[in-house]
Formats: sequence, C-alpha cells, structure tokens
Amino acid sequence: GNVGTFFINTDENFFSTYGIKILAGRNLTEQDKFMYVPRDVDPNQPKIITDDGYLVSGAPNRIMINEALAQSLGFKKPEDAIHEKVVFEQGRKFVGEITAVISNHNQLSLREKYQPIIYYYPMYDFWPYFSIKIDVRESEALATISQVGKLFSDAFPNSAYEYFFLDDHFNNQYKNDVQFASIFGVFTILAIIISSLGLLGLGIFSVSQRIKEIGIRRVLGSSIGGILFLFSKDSFWLLVIAYVISLPVIILGIS
Repeated sequence: GNVGTFFINTDENFFSTYGIKILAGRNLTEQDKFMYVPRDVDPNQPKIITDDGYLVSGAPNRIMINEALAQSLGFKKPEDAIHEKVVFEQGRKFVGEITAVISNHNQLSLREKYQPIIYYYPMYDFWPYFSIKIDVRESEALATISQVGKLFSDAFPNSAYEYFFLDDHFNNQYKNDVQFASIFGVFTILAIIISSLGLLGLGIFSVSQRIKEIGIRRVLGSSIGGILFLFSKDSFWLLVIAYVISLPVIILGIS
C-alpha cells in the first residue's frame, strides 16, 4: 500500500552527528549517492532513470529508512528490510534499495506519532539550503555566534546571516501547551479553594445545628479530639467517595 513519508537529504556524517542509532544494516557512503533526476529532464539527453524508477545502468539507488516506515511496509524486524527495494515518488518515481534501518526520532512535535522517513545521499551538491549544528557552551555563545557570522559573511557576502538556538525552536512548539497548563493550574487552584470553602461552610452549618449536643458531650467528659472526629467523619467519607470516583478519571486522562 501507499505510505506517506518524509524525505531527508543526508550524508555519511548525519546520523553520528545527531546521535541517531542504526538498528540494522550500514550507513550510506559516497559510493551510495542517490541519482536524483527530476521529472523535467532534457528530452534530448539519454535517460538515466527509467519510467519505472530504476537506474538505466542497472545499479541500485540506495536509501535508509526508519523503524516507522519499516513497520508500515510490513517488516517485522529491522533486519528483514535490508536489501529490499522500495518504490517511492519525489517529483517522479524512484526505486531505492534499503541499506539500513535506523531508530525512530520525532520529525514533528512530540504530540505526533513517529513519521515514516526515507533518507538518501543525493548526488547533486547544489543544496537549496542546509543546516549546521554547532555545540557551544553558554558562556561562549556570543563569541561563537560572532565568529560564525564572520565566516558566513565571507563565504556568502550577499546573503543575510540568520541563526537560532535549537532549544528555543523546540520551546516555541510547546508555547501553547505551557500557556494552557498555566491557565489550567489557575483554575485548578480556584476549584480547590471553592471546594475548601464549601467544606468549611458545611462544617460550620453542621456545628451550628448541634451546639447543644456539643455542650452535653463536653459536660459528660468527651475530649475535643473526640468531638472533632465525630463531626468530621461524615465529611471524611464524602472525600473518600469523591477520591474513588475521580481517581480512575485522572488515570485515564493521563494515559
């Protein structure tokens, strides 16, 4: 069947740089570069890829996939996918031989399930964009940004130098969740206060109805603790019942 996938251009250093584990198979090398030919090729030139997606030379285009895609394709174990061929479309039809299966990582928000991904090492070097991951200590951040900016301006004098911190980028994805949690926390506190006031009012009402009883019990020798227990046991059982009812709902909501 058809499976929607992400496509990521990569090289032999991508997975080690980002700490992504290869579960089965081997990494892509320069010898595995993907022959990407878009649909709008020159009709006067000989074909490199057939209409069925195979290389005319007979050599396979090689790809790597993640666990999510392997499972979607019906492979029970990562090892079962190695050397199998996958037909996919990116501008035109391609056939790729799987060299490795890697562990899942979140391509989108953590709210989303793992997305099926195909990785390939493109033959071309005219990248429309690329990203650079720089590990830097917080105390050295400003100096590093300045140095990288100078190198960037020297290499690309006509392009604007833009950068961002990866943790800020991640945090922005969950800004609405943080705001919702804050609002939810405020209303939770208000609900607790209102409930406590209700219990306090119930206790005051109960005591006012039994003032004479309290006086008699004190005359007969009842302790203050005994009287407090007598008046609080009804409220205690109400709290126990409420807790038993709400606990499954809370567990279900968390899960």
